[in-house]
Amino acid sequence: MFEKLIKLIIRLKKLIKTIDLFNFMFKIISEKGDKMKKSIIGYCPICHDKLVVKTLRCNHCDTEITGDFTLNPFDYLSKEQLDFALVFIKNQGNIKNIEKDLGISYPTVKKNIEDLCLALNIKTKTDDSYEEELREETKRRLKNGEITFEDAERILGDL
Repeated sequence: MFEKLIKLIIRLKKLIKTIDLFNFMFKIISEKGDKMKKSIIGYCPICHDKLVVKTLRCNHCDTEITGDFTLNPFDYLSKEQLDFALVFIKNQGNIKNIEKDLGISYPTVKKNIEDLCLALNIKTKTDDSYEEELREETKRRLKNGEITFEDAERILGDL
């Protein structure tokens, strides 16, 4: 009888250690969950329209400010586009280093840059509409006397 009691006590101690370990792990996971920040999504998961922020809250004093706040252009990038942008910045635009970091080819880097510019609504020199706009704007400025013929020649010569 005494041996059974000792075996039972040993099993209970193991069970208590297991429960304590479970509670400890649960606490760690919960604390991590509280501290983990959620990324802002820029588009509605249902209709895919752009989202706006309605409420800003201070975690320190719980002050809340409500309104319609627009997100910055980077909040509308996909995770892949944002990751590429960070690698691009890290490598200061050096395409060879970007190729090495990401293990992708030159054409893929160029395509990612074009996609990123498109997503950020950045006009590029390779964009035909940008070139046409620049030509028209240069003609208008030349006609209005805002720039000289040499200035217009230099601007259009860069295209």
